Amino acid sequence: ARAALERDTVTLGICYGMQLLGLAEGATLFQDLPSECPGIQEHRGGVRHPVRAERGTKLAAFVEVAPFDVTSRHHQALASCPDGWRVSARDEEGLIEAIEHPGRTFVHGVQWHPELSPPGQPDERLFRAFVRAAGERRRPKTAFTELEPTSR
Repeated sequence: ARAALERDTVTLGICYGMQLLGLAEGATLFQDLPSECPGIQEHRGGVRHPVRAERGTKLAAFVEVAPFDVTSRHHQALASCPDGWRVSARDEEGLIEAIEHPGRTFVHGVQWHPELSPPGQPDERLFRAFVRAAGERRRPKTAFTELEPTSR
């Protein structure tokens, strides 16, 4: 995670990937939501619940709607946002659901599982933004990579 951040690698951290990005940069973690946050809504087992992208964030520009439903499968979550990062989405109870690094090309973390959302959901626009950013950052081909493999 630290190496990817140092290189400004286009990154989308999903669930534990978001937690890893946050922890690598100094965030704190709720180790177990049900015991540390009694009464909080369930986030395990593929439950669908709404999140709201924060105004002015890159995430809000990507998904273009607020709130929108996401699929969660976690019992841990970031308790704080690392310095230099921005919370880009929260759930109805204020739990951090997404973070982004405004100083990087494309570094986002989402606590939910966008790959489990039905087709046509806002998550699809997030994936498209990720793919577009990766395509724009692709390194130019070198003479070595342009060589055709020889047949043997």
